[in-house]
Amino acid sequence: MWHCFKEPYIGAAHGVVGILAMLLHCYDLLSASSQQLVGATLDKLLSIRYSSGNAPIVLGDRRDEHVHWCHGASGLPALFLLAATVLGDADGSLRKAAEQGLGLCHGISGNAYSFLSLYRAQGDASHLGRATAFASMMWQPEPTP
Repeated sequence: MWHCFKEPYIGAAHGVVGILAMLLHCYDLLSASSQQLVGATLDKLLSIRYSSGNAPIVLGDRRDEHVHWCHGASGLPALFLLAATVLGDADGSLRKAAEQGLGLCHGISGNAYSFLSLYRAQGDASHLGRATAFASMMWQPEPTP
């Protein structure tokens, strides 16, 4: 198990979600046993999500309260959509899991990235609208003191 801050970290920025995403990008270069480990780790990640679709910050955490791209549901859509492309998704379970991973992040970019990933994979204009809503915040003038 990979660790960050001496804990089994799950998130996209510095945890299992991010590591799996990178391994899926070079999946064809992995040995057969490494490919099996990637698949098993993805299955484990799917199984430890809360009913909300969110993921714990660290393995074993029971609190469903953090929803950030770096550790939580927002980092999951891009991973699950990439896994569906690389590994296949005949039953649609990865795409369904991606749909559940709609959460907020520390900043605008993580949110927009999740929605753009869903839009690119599904073509659903509502996801593009959500991404645009986050991007539109950048056009707002800064408040004056």
